[in-house]
Amino acid sequence: MTVQPPSRCRCIHVSADADVLASPREVLELVLDLSAYQRIDPKIREVRALPQMDGVDFGVAEVVGSLWRFPPLADTHLVELARWSSVTFTGAPRVLARRVYQFTGRFETTEVAGFTRVRHSYDVAFQPRLLRALTSRVSDWMVHDLQEELSRLGAMLGSVREGTARATAHPLTMADRPWG
Repeated sequence: MTVQPPSRCRCIHVSADADVLASPREVLELVLDLSAYQRIDPKIREVRALPQMDGVDFGVAEVVGSLWRFPPLADTHLVELARWSSVTFTGAPRVLARRVYQFTGRFETTEVAGFTRVRHSYDVAFQPRLLRALTSRVSDWMVHDLQEELSRLGAMLGSVREGTARATAHPLTMADRPWG
């Protein structure tokens, strides 16, 4: 796999916040149960293997997922859990999906008086130059999709307030890359 020079690489960063009536642990346990979370996130088309976590909170999950109008692709995610404050899903190297895009999904939880604030974000960068022309369209779609995803999360766990999603497409520097 080759990394494009920073001046040519474009990344989509989308994030949104939601306040839910659940503990940080309850939120992250739901997220790690990808079969249950699939009802909240329709980008997950099929769960082939739930995250198998080792004793130090690293694991691997296998899913079939889809972004925007792209056909579903089998994907493997490296999972890192920081109990009970965050979980990060990073696209594993050497799978077909990495030839199309780099991917990192992150959930961060903060306990506040009586509720938990959830920040959910995605970082996506397309590999083939041809696909980079779609960055703006995919970014707009991801803002809307993430807002709906967090609304469904709030409906399932009890919502204090709905979040607001924002998206930016920006050139990556080597230090900005969320993947290896």
